[in-house]
Amino acid sequence: MTVPRRVPDLFTVLVEASERALLNTQFEDAFYALSAALRYAQDFEQLERIDQIETIALEQLAYINAKAPKTIITMPVAVARNGVDLYAMLARNAKTCAQMIRDNQRRVKLSK
Repeated sequence: MTVPRRVPDLFTVLVEASERALLNTQFEDAFYALSAALRYAQDFEQLERIDQIETIALEQLAYINAKAPKTIITMPVAVARNGVDLYAMLARNAKTCAQMIRDNQRRVKLSK
């Protein structure tokens, strides 16, 4: 008889993939994996996880800015080319998403 192994959920897999990509200097891949994790958490209205994405995005941004400041995805390079800082945008999106879900949950409670 085969014992079923525990498979981590997709959110965990995506966050871990993001962290691995970050450590391998694959910064854009790390960003997109983290973005997918946010989408997953958003689809299931998992507020703790959405808040976690905001924190992770800011931590990864700080890591990239410190370790690879000339990389195209860093804040100073984005600002210099009048571009968008993807990680800061991801953190803002997570914060906004969490607030929208909280507001909706409050409205539902009040309507009962």
